[in-house]
Amino acid sequence: MVSLIRFADLRARWGETRPGVVEAASWVGGPGVPNHSPGIAVESPLIGVNLLRIPPAADAAVETLPGGLTLVVLSGAAAVLAPDGGREAVATAGALDAVHVPSGAAHVIRNTGPEPLLVMQVLDKPR
Repeated sequence: MVSLIRFADLRARWGETRPGVVEAASWVGGPGVPNHSPGIAVESPLIGVNLLRIPPAADAAVETLPGGLTLVVLSGAAAVLAPDGGREAVATAGALDAVHVPSGAAHVIRNTGPEPLLVMQVLDKPR
């Protein structure tokens, strides 16, 4: 069966990953992968597909995920930093660039631009 998840429905129920800083919503989520939009997101035991909105000059929290992660910058500018949140960027990305973070690698996502950063996360369930 085909499912449609409308962005308007996700946006109406933004979940807060870090109160007042990062907002998150899920198109796909389920057991073993984050689901920020229960009742709206399609459930999958294999992958998660999330949207993060990060304000200018803000960071998402340090994460170490048991599965691989691909970040696709939809709009804005991002830096993926070392786990200590230092100033050394492991990778920088602009609109429609992607960054892959391997399983178990700690990382921080920082908005380096003047506009809100929109990032799609595609998470693999650990095997």
